[in-house]
Amino acid sequence: MHNDTTILGVLGAAVVLLTLAMDRLDRSGRWPQWLSRKVLHVGAVGACAIAPMLLDDLGTLTLVVGVAEMVLLIAVGSGRFFREASGRPGWGIALFPLPYLVLLLLFPTPEHRWLIALPMSVLALSDAAAALVGIRVASVGYHLTSDRKSIAGSAAFTLTTAGLVLLWPSPLNAWPVVPLLAAAILLSVLLAAAEALGSSGWDNVWVPAGSAAMLVALQYGDAWHHLGSAWITVCIAMPFAWLSVRKSWLTLGGAVSAALLGCAVVWAQGPQWIIPLVVFFASSTLLGRLARRSRATSDAKHGRPRDAEQVWSNGGVYLAAALLLPEELARFAMAISMAVATADTWASEIGMAVRGRTIDLRSGRMVAPGLSGGISLAGTMGAAAGAVVLAIAAASLFRGDLVTVGVIAAWGVAGMVIDSVLGAWFQVRYQVGKGAWQDQAVGGVLARRGFAWITNDRVNLISIALITALALIVYKNG
Repeated sequence: MHNDTTILGVLGAAVVLLTLAMDRLDRSGRWPQWLSRKVLHVGAVGACAIAPMLLDDLGTLTLVVGVAEMVLLIAVGSGRFFREASGRPGWGIALFPLPYLVLLLLFPTPEHRWLIALPMSVLALSDAAAALVGIRVASVGYHLTSDRKSIAGSAAFTLTTAGLVLLWPSPLNAWPVVPLLAAAILLSVLLAAAEALGSSGWDNVWVPAGSAAMLVALQYGDAWHHLGSAWITVCIAMPFAWLSVRKSWLTLGGAVSAALLGCAVVWAQGPQWIIPLVVFFASSTLLGRLARRSRATSDAKHGRPRDAEQVWSNGGVYLAAALLLPEELARFAMAISMAVATADTWASEIGMAVRGRTIDLRSGRMVAPGLSGGISLAGTMGAAAGAVVLAIAAASLFRGDLVTVGVIAAWGVAGMVIDSVLGAWFQVRYQVGKGAWQDQAVGGVLARRGFAWITNDRVNLISIALITALALIVYKNG
């Protein structure tokens, strides 16, 4: 324990001194702010990567990180500290301890600590390489979210990550060279896509979390056996992404998100588990055309190409289950989560297309079809139909019977109901004067109900996560 205290003291002092030095250089104008921030990023995150490999016990480190996370969230949230050059809060510095804390809790034993050190090293070095090359090397830029990325920066991220996976002393080194190289490159490409999708500092969460999840799937799951299928999926995903953007089904960020989601699911669970995703996407796209001419809209994004947030709100739980849960539980959770997403989408699209009597769950009054929190007979029947279609597709993959189809479909409809309840009571709503309620801020109207940060996408994600978790609890205890 004395040795652990010394190590933590030395690493902590080094990070503090580095912080002071970078702040001084930044204030003196000798270094550009972005370079100071990246040097500090490498030093602080690098220290986090090294510490678990040096310590005997991770208890003190876990406690320190937990306290530091609360302090950082308060500091950044106050708006007085860690602001970026653009003036917006620097949430990245407050977000990276979150996945680190989770990894410390999940992998405390010495033989598993490489699953902490390697993901944090990817965040420290690959992210810095992407920023350095992206700024210093002239190349084509692109936007998947609000942050600008560059082709050169993404290439630097990919190469650095592949090098770390290949050279890091881990159980993966026992693999034959060719499969290890193929796995390292694939993992690096997927992580580069995740990094490019990160904005406002959220790549500091997605990169280490995604690294750890895929490394676990490689070492302890079936990803090794699905490596060839995953590479084939990558080859298919590229023209799919191009076509989706061309046809205005998805934005560029949405297309990359869908491709990343599909490739990661195939790698973790096998190619057959792309089928529920295809059923959801194809049916949602076709039904969206039925409601496109409707004046009522479920949210500000209705009728537009689906963006990255919409893709992850519907498919994020599906991917998390595929990567993190044991095979039987993973596939049950995947089926439930996609049944909820399908039921909710079919309910919304069919409800708006039919435009029948829609009742607000909160007030009991009639509202425009498509308003979040509203429920109609046509929409409810649509939800049931969508849940059954998805349940049949999913149950067939693990040879489920009619009872299995019924269970999955029932959970799907229950998820739609929870989504409507959350939409009625918690999602942000706007009202024009004393007129009708709406889900979007048109004409500068102010929010009159709900929480501004709870959008339709986030209601979808929360309802899918809640129902999937509840279904897993019932399944395990039943």
